[in-house]
Amino acid sequence: MPVSPDYPGGGDIPTGTIVRSLPQTIACILMGRMASLHELQTCYSVRDLYLMLDLIILQMENHARRLQATGMSPRA
Repeated sequence: MPVSPDYPGGGDIPTGTIVRSLPQTIACILMGRMASLHELQTCYSVRDLYLMLDLIILQMENHARRLQATGMSPRA
């Protein structure tokens, strides 16, 4: 899964990898490319973080619905 270049280490994190050095909420935002770690630390509030999480969940639900409508099943 791609991660913002500002994230320490950058690059891709394999799907299913557990990021142990960060809270899951922050890791989800980074892996979803909604914001960089620097942006979360300096620009966004906790409320912003949870709004971004809501958007990620909505995107995932919409993607799963589109797959279901085409007869494909989403990955587990």
